[in-house]
Amino acid sequence: MSFKDFFDDVYQIPRFSKEELYRTKLFSVYIQGIEATQAIQYYRSDAHLTDPADRQPDNSVRLVAGKPAWVRVYVRGWRGRASLGLPNVTGKLEISCRGFFGNFHPVATMAPQPPGVVTPRLDTVLQAISDLNYAVDRQNIGSTLNFIVPGEVMCGYLRFHVTISNEQSNFIYDDLTVDFDVTLQQTLSVRGIMIGYNGPTSLAPNAPNQTIAAPGIGDLQTTAAWTILVYPVRSEAVFGNAGTITWDLPLTDSPSCSGCCSPNWNHLLAHVLAQMVADGNLPNVLYYGLLATGIPMGPIIGCGAGGVGTGSVGEGVTMAHELGHGCNLPHAPCGLTIFDATYPAYEPYDPAGQPKASIGEYGLNINNGDVMSPSTFKDWMSYCGPRWVSLYNYGRLLNNTELNPTLVCLNNIRIPHKEYKVVKPFDPEPPIRNFRRDVYEEVRQVISVIGLMYDEDKIEITSVMRLETTPVVRRGKETGLTAELVGEEGRVLASGLVYRFPPRALCDCGEAHEEGPPYLLQAFIPDSGRGEALRIRNASKEVWSRPAPKVEPRIAAFEVGLKDTRVSAKWALEVPGEGNEFWIQWSQDGKRWNALATRIRGEKATMDATGLPAGKVQIRLLAGDGFYTVQSNPVLIEVPLRPAIVSILSPFDAERLMAGGSMRLWGIVSDGTGNPVTVKKAVWLLDGKKIADVLDSFVTVPPQGKYELTLIVTTEAGESKRKIRFTTVSAKE
Repeated sequence: MSFKDFFDDVYQIPRFSKEELYRTKLFSVYIQGIEATQAIQYYRSDAHLTDPADRQPDNSVRLVAGKPAWVRVYVRGWRGRASLGLPNVTGKLEISCRGFFGNFHPVATMAPQPPGVVTPRLDTVLQAISDLNYAVDRQNIGSTLNFIVPGEVMCGYLRFHVTISNEQSNFIYDDLTVDFDVTLQQTLSVRGIMIGYNGPTSLAPNAPNQTIAAPGIGDLQTTAAWTILVYPVRSEAVFGNAGTITWDLPLTDSPSCSGCCSPNWNHLLAHVLAQMVADGNLPNVLYYGLLATGIPMGPIIGCGAGGVGTGSVGEGVTMAHELGHGCNLPHAPCGLTIFDATYPAYEPYDPAGQPKASIGEYGLNINNGDVMSPSTFKDWMSYCGPRWVSLYNYGRLLNNTELNPTLVCLNNIRIPHKEYKVVKPFDPEPPIRNFRRDVYEEVRQVISVIGLMYDEDKIEITSVMRLETTPVVRRGKETGLTAELVGEEGRVLASGLVYRFPPRALCDCGEAHEEGPPYLLQAFIPDSGRGEALRIRNASKEVWSRPAPKVEPRIAAFEVGLKDTRVSAKWALEVPGEGNEFWIQWSQDGKRWNALATRIRGEKATMDATGLPAGKVQIRLLAGDGFYTVQSNPVLIEVPLRPAIVSILSPFDAERLMAGGSMRLWGIVSDGTGNPVTVKKAVWLLDGKKIADVLDSFVTVPPQGKYELTLIVTTEAGESKRKIRFTTVSAKE
């Protein structure tokens, strides 16, 4: 008897009814496993990762609180000589949460996403053993029964109980229970330094001038959508407006070296660094320089140094890359020769022992169900694409102090409900562990020194200011130089180490530059009196110095006006002083001062007021030369209550979606400073027809066509709206 005939006979003996056959292991419809993911996840890693060191048990990537998760249920079945004619299978997901005494209490029951059924893969024994269909199942979202758990449910010690049944008869085939620890909450906190433009359109002689308004908090929020998507953070990020810079030089000049930023980019980064200092240089906050659309640039489209990156509005991957550096992630190994030496090679997607930035496992876009294969997608910290987040860097972002990790929902008890549609959002209990430092404990009176270092003997200082700020140098490397405040007869009154940051260009312009000049440099010197000079020196000689001025500057007048969305300021100095910088700050309480504008030239400025909160706001001027910083008396202005700013994070404008799939409707509402506002009502309209009434929801993608999506919210300030357009295509297109 042949091997084939042997198994054919086994399939026919004994003879049972279909439902009895389904109950037996050889003939059953059963759950092979489930995969719960928020961006990337392990599932049967031994079936595709050839290096045992890369493998982990199913669902080993930790889920975070406050972010939706997709639950993929892998349904399998067996067949003999003649197919048993297995029908479509449906199911349900029941979610329970552990309470005070270890008991699990029902929270929600989820129905599967469209189409709501799956046909089990009918494999022979040999096919099942060899896992010939593993890649097909993982990268095809339609091969699994899929559930979406909303972010408001994802909090606590959760139990997922999946039951699969016959679509026609409700006959239950199998069930599976998996527990998850979803008590880690992380929050992306970004303060945007808004960069406008008033300068020539190009570097050509006599190029015409152009003026471009600085972006706003809404632009920051939509640009950050991709970062929130791929980072292990809750969906509700914290945004802030760190003031504006008006730039005046095209960012189209040639890089200083292969992979370097150009001189104009370097100078811009130095001013962005100064703006951070003016804003308080807050810890556990990621700063980002957001460039208005239309500023002349290229081939470099983004640069970063000193824990701060810059990029244009809408360039979400650029932002995620630069903020990754802010979270202390080096480059990933693709398109580079200088990269994170500990990044693993995920065989068979990378050559053995030669990492090429494969993401290592299958990724999933929770906004629309798109699956990213490790054979194609590269980590976003590399210079290769297409890009997604890898197992390695996702792991490095978990419990990352820059993302404010907190433990929440440790003992939640929620009222049981039968269907999710009636589950009410819950308020997480207060965190019991918060790694965030108190920013006020970090504030010191210091001398801030910022500049560019071309070599050990050539330094250009772009900013020196005395003020109260947080004297933290972000991810800098010691240079061997010391910045000193010098008194009479050369006596050193105070000193601080000088740190360097190699500016990194994001472009297709050569190898990323990590070691050699030019560098940005930064130092903080304790403010120990006026002194007679400031200097930077190495062990053998002085490389930069500035003598103290003979007179102290004095502000004779400072006036502020508010009209529509613009703040105008003008001032006069009774004693002009030498080498003064002018910074303007704002405050609500007179204690915590935020940056409004730096890099001001002359004795007047016009600034964007949309980043100011409603109500009474104090505005002040700082005039400093490195030895004296004089402050004007604060001027009080009354900022009117303005309509809330509405941003649509998903779908994005002009996105193409697959008809019949799942689509996330994800919006955010804030004031101009980035603070959330109370939403009284939210309505999503698809071509004028209401389809949802919460800010974060999932709906079925409409049939093939072009659509207009509108989000309308009502707040204390009235009604605000945002519109985007998207296109849907059929599976055949």
